[in-house]
Amino acid sequence: MNIQQQVTAKVDEIYKLVIQFIEKEQLEEYPISIFEGKPGAALFLYQYAHYKPEKKEECYALINTLIDDAFEYIAATADIRMSYCDGIIGILWLTQFFRNQGVIEMDADEIEENIVNELSAYSLSQTIDQLNCDFLHGGFGFWAFLIEFNDLPFKEKLLRAQLDALHRITIETEHGCNWKIDLDIFQKDASNKIQIDSARSTHLGMAHGISIIVVLLAKTKMQGYFEKEIEELIHKGMSHIKSLKFAKPSASLYPMIVVNGDAGKDGRLAWCNGDLCVALAFWFAWKATHQVDYKKEALQIIDVAKSIDKKNAGAVDAGLCHGTAGIAQLFRRFFWETGEESYLAASDQWIQATLEMATYKDGYAGYKTYSAEAYGGPRLEYGFLSGICGIGSALLSSCSTTPTAWDRVLQIC
Repeated sequence: MNIQQQVTAKVDEIYKLVIQFIEKEQLEEYPISIFEGKPGAALFLYQYAHYKPEKKEECYALINTLIDDAFEYIAATADIRMSYCDGIIGILWLTQFFRNQGVIEMDADEIEENIVNELSAYSLSQTIDQLNCDFLHGGFGFWAFLIEFNDLPFKEKLLRAQLDALHRITIETEHGCNWKIDLDIFQKDASNKIQIDSARSTHLGMAHGISIIVVLLAKTKMQGYFEKEIEELIHKGMSHIKSLKFAKPSASLYPMIVVNGDAGKDGRLAWCNGDLCVALAFWFAWKATHQVDYKKEALQIIDVAKSIDKKNAGAVDAGLCHGTAGIAQLFRRFFWETGEESYLAASDQWIQATLEMATYKDGYAGYKTYSAEAYGGPRLEYGFLSGICGIGSALLSSCSTTPTAWDRVLQIC
């Protein structure tokens, strides 16, 4: 079979497994998680409906059921997670996404103002009090929700609060500004923690670092909010990021993480961390400010990254988060943004690598998610961020001649 036939066979196999996953009644550990639970399957179903229009009615009905089930669980549960990854904020983002795509019908006022205000307060507390602005598990997942909610009546006030919180964690540096993030992310050994200097430490990732902050700033400015103030912040943030570029780079142009001024030498390709995250930051900075140097830097990073093979990329599974499917989607997104055929070719190579990852006889469609042997070894996972729902979505993107929308959940478009 050629690659397209392989993709077709694999996504149909994954579709059958996803339907089984949705129909299972057993208690889940993450019942409303868009990245680890059933709600994330809705994003795969949405793209599958575009791939097979004859399945659209069935897929859209399932999506509505998944959203309804999530809201029923929220209403019936007292102590519930709040975050973008595992909680209410993620479900509200998903709801707004499907409203915007015309999949579900819901008026803006059906999301009660007091609930949104409560989530805003949680977000601000995480960012300011806990120094946990983390996109997936901390404060700024709520910011992503606000950007997706186009007709929220009091959106500007809530965005203002997010921006004020960002100012509270801003650190002026020699080259611009850095932002305080959860200090525990810098610790390699929980039993022997080191002192962290926030001004000289940073994480450049999308999942947990400062690249996502630039992306959220850029998206907010492009929606017309606080444009002058945000442009200044973008310039200062990008100046700081640019100062971290390796003087003598090898495969990676930028560090993944800097601890007390030590950038190390390791890099990787992934959605969560590494050079592709930095490329996204520069790309969105260019889109928001029209400063051509940012565009040039983004494309330089992508041009270097496209020559890195699987062996040297650090991809140890097929998932979206830190695996081959996520890399494939990022290259495809840059192809759609630029029209550069070499990025499409790179994406196709990573799609092939994703197909080749399906080696487990007892895996879901051949896939397992990487986990070190100390934590039980490779594990079965349906979820969106690391499991087959996300892998299937990236495979489906390779079948699409037009830009997909599902990857907005990753904030890459």
